[in-house]
Amino acid sequence: MVSVDAMLQEWRERLAPEVARLVRIPSVSPAFDRSWAERGHLDEVVGAAAD
Repeated sequence: MVSVDAMLQEWRERLAPEVARLVRIPSVSPAFDRSWAERGHLDEVVGAAAD
């Protein structure tokens, strides 16, 4: 069984930086940006989430 401390350490070291990277991508709704497809931000978010 994994300890809570080990889970928190993994969150801080590995997962939190990835979540921070993901939310920095300006991926507003297509309804707010007519050029969303050309900008590629939504594709970047999907790719980052898949990774």
